[in-house]
This record gives sequence, structure tokens and C-alpha cells, in this order.
Amino acid sequence: MGLRDARSGRTDSVDLVAFEIGRTAVTRAEFAGVKNDPSRGHSPNAPAHGLTWLEAIDWCNAASEAEGISPAYARTGRNVEWNVAANGYRLPTEAEWEYACRAGSVGPHYGPLNEIAWTAKDGLSAPQRRGA
Repeated sequence: MGLRDARSGRTDSVDLVAFEIGRTAVTRAEFAGVKNDPSRGHSPNAPAHGLTWLEAIDWCNAASEAEGISPAYARTGRNVEWNVAANGYRLPTEAEWEYACRAGSVGPHYGPLNEIAWTAKDGLSAPQRRGA
């Protein structure tokens, strides 16, 4: 897969190993259910947002442990190591994320932005419920 850096104009070739990714973002309710954390006043069906990278890593490990699969991350304080052999939940790499977002297309997007995403032009003040 070719990844293009829009700032530099450089394109790099990346080989991806098969991976799985959720169809939609993790909701506040799903996050709270695994981490036993309140939804912080947001709609339970809204995507979990406003989280730190470390909170996301911790959620991945907790969700993995809840399902009895191997956590993908070893964390000591702010130091995080990814065990690539683990079968647990993890965050996608940049290349995996771009591949998934392309949805089978070869270009930088698979449809008109106003049809596939919420943007500032929609006049919304918060993330919308997933899949809407």
C-alpha cells in the first residue's frame, strides 16, 4: 500500500499484515463498561472521545483481559511496549488506519466528505452517536 505524506509530498510503500478493526468507534458506554468509568456527561452512544492515548491503551488491555485474550500492551508508567504477537485489542497503526479509511478505494478517500463524515460545516458542538 502506498502512503502519501501531504506535507512533504513523499510516498512510502508499506506492506500490511492481515488485521481486524471495528466497524465503528468504541462508544462511551462500551468504554465505561470495560473500565468501570462514568460517561463524563456525554451520550453513552457517542464515540469515546477526549481520552488520552494512555487511557486508550489501558482500555485495550482491559477489554482484552475481559475477553480472556492476551493484552497487546505492556505498560509501566508512561512507558508502553506493543507485543505484536498478542491477540488482544490494540490501536491501529497509521498505515492500518489509512487502509481501513479508504474502504477498498485507492485514493485518499472513498466518497464526498459531506456524505461520509461529520465536519465543522455541520454546525455540531460534540461528536454524534456512532453509525448515525
